[in-house]
Amino acid sequence: MFILTIILVVFTVLLSPIHAETLREMLTRSFHASNELDTQRFVVQETNEAHARAYALIRPSATATVDFGIISGRNDIAGVSSTKTGHSAVAEIAGSQPLYTFGRFGAAIDSAEIASRSALLTYDSKVQSFLADAALAYFDLIGARQKLRVTKNNVDVLRSQLRATQDRFEVGELTRTDVALARSRLARVAEAELAAAESDLRAAEASYLRISSEMPQEASFPGQFNFLPATLEEAYQLAEENAFSIRLATIAVDLAEKKIVGAKAEFQPQVKLKSSVKTSDSEYPNDTQSTSLGVIAELSVPLYNAGLLRSKVRETESVYAQKRAMVLNERTLVREKVTKSWSELTSKLSTMSSGKIAVQAAKLALQGTREEYNVGERTLVDVLDAEQDFLEASVQLIQSEVGWYKSQVTLAETIGIFTPQMLGLKLDQSALVMPPVTEPAWYEDVKMPTLW
Repeated sequence: MFILTIILVVFTVLLSPIHAETLREMLTRSFHASNELDTQRFVVQETNEAHARAYALIRPSATATVDFGIISGRNDIAGVSSTKTGHSAVAEIAGSQPLYTFGRFGAAIDSAEIASRSALLTYDSKVQSFLADAALAYFDLIGARQKLRVTKNNVDVLRSQLRATQDRFEVGELTRTDVALARSRLARVAEAELAAAESDLRAAEASYLRISSEMPQEASFPGQFNFLPATLEEAYQLAEENAFSIRLATIAVDLAEKKIVGAKAEFQPQVKLKSSVKTSDSEYPNDTQSTSLGVIAELSVPLYNAGLLRSKVRETESVYAQKRAMVLNERTLVREKVTKSWSELTSKLSTMSSGKIAVQAAKLALQGTREEYNVGERTLVDVLDAEQDFLEASVQLIQSEVGWYKSQVTLAETIGIFTPQMLGLKLDQSALVMPPVTEPAWYEDVKMPTLW
């Protein structure tokens, strides 16, 4: 009884359906295993350091200097020579605190904040591109597997057809030509079409492994993405609001504008408070010790810089004009891409619908041809042609289905909505933390009450 129970358990496990990896599972796993996205995460962290450099413009700074040496001198007085050797030591601590930067700090912190937003948005764009590539690889794998499965089934059918033809030839019902035709068709499908299907599968598996690092046992088509626009006009509107290229170009305009403000701020004066504490101890030429303490308010005004600052302003203004033109250009390009993607989607949908009808018609035609062949009203060539038509219709339907799903991904990516949020993915992005654009409370107590 115990052995029977074990056998039943084993058969239950073996016969249980294999879990098919869903698109959402594949995208989530691929995201967490991606080294490509890790690189962009470091770029975000690097960009965030601009905040620290901006706040350095208003924070105090201090330096310590220590000098120590041995001094030796010789004096000749009335023919009498004397030599004296002694040490000399000087220690100084100097500090400075900016009081007014006249717009330098404001421009720097605004630029840093915009740069951080741009880096995060660039990261989101990279994530969308990665997820889109992963989805395309997922659909290519499904299509390649289904194509290989259909081709193998057709090879099995042709082998059965060849055996049946040989049997009928041996009893004198068919000729040697019929056997040769069956063998020729089998060789063509088995060697050419089957080899091509296997090659396509290997290529699809290589792309899938590169992105996801694991190969699923089974994969299945999802349903239609429910977040896609219903009309072309709605697609235009969503793209205008969400397309990453447009959003990045717009942020680039904001950053260029702040760069102009920063360049013009260089014409303004600066006010600093400087202080120093200095002590010295020297044995040469006389034993002396001194200590000094000083506090100085410094006002520096740029008077003449040989046109350097004006050149920087003109350069930033030129960049600003360029970025504004790029926004208009990106809007035009995105609209064109949306139009093409939408046309491709509707075309694939029509092709898929007609492909289903073609498969059903080819299947019925094949069944009818076989029945007519069995009663002698059709030739073997007719049967082989019908089987080839059915195979081609099936492969075309698979390609149409894959193309329809891929066109959905392309449209969503173009619009800018193929994102983890729209896909319902739960991703760990804790490493991406937006730095504060204001200082913590403790620093508010020690900095000067100005707008800097």
